[in-house]
Amino acid sequence: MKWFHDMKIAAKLMLSFGLVSVAALIVGVVGYRGLATDRVLLSEIADHRLPSMRSILLIQMAQKEVNSAENALLAAYLSRRQRTRLGGSMSRCRRPRKKRSIGCSLCLPGRGGGRTTRS
Repeated sequence: MKWFHDMKIAAKLMLSFGLVSVAALIVGVVGYRGLATDRVLLSEIADHRLPSMRSILLIQMAQKEVNSAENALLAAYLSRRQRTRLGGSMSRCRRPRKKRSIGCSLCLPGRGGGRTTRS
């Protein structure tokens, strides 16, 4: 370490500045490569995994709607005419137009035409 003590202050400052610059460059390169990898992974998630999650959500919503409709049809206080009317409004639900879109969830707005019920 005698060589370091024998150096002039200007040389020591330039050496330390150079080492800090190299360290900053290494951190920057590693960070940039990480961001590039994250960009690829995020696009994969957005293109492949999120649509399937939306489909699962729509399926869950449709299942809740079906369960609600079944409960309404099984209600003891409804007359036969009211049950027939409820069953008819559920059967009028249109099918989705796109091949990949998930069913109607008893006609969610924008997914099959909107719910058709009578008061």
